[in-house]
Amino acid sequence: MSGPEEQLQEMAESLYHDKIFSQRAYQRAMVRSMTTIASVPHFRYVEEINCDGLMKLKSAFQKENIDPDIKFTFLPVLIKSLSMALTTHPLVNSTFNLENYEVTLKGSHNIGIAMATPSSKYG
Repeated sequence: MSGPEEQLQEMAESLYHDKIFSQRAYQRAMVRSMTTIASVPHFRYVEEINCDGLMKLKSAFQKENIDPDIKFTFLPVLIKSLSMALTTHPLVNSTFNLENYEVTLKGSHNIGIAMATPSSKYG
């Protein structure tokens, strides 16, 4: 039996490696029917979240900050939160191999951010 430090080390090492597993028959049927209906290359999710605690944290940082060049923004905190959520729900961060009916759980997170600005194509 390994101790907590060894278990933590094993878990940390396994987090950043892709894992591939074969799908069962009913999963293969679902994938087959879903891909014939539509192939969508990107995942889009919209959710409103309560950021009151984050606003208080930002206010506390600003009060303690003596350097005017250092700014606290929400984006790094939100990206880290998203990365932690992807670790908890690895199927959201996976790819399907239709030829072998395998799912690859990605070991790393590639998070893209799009901003609506007056000069952007999203604005």
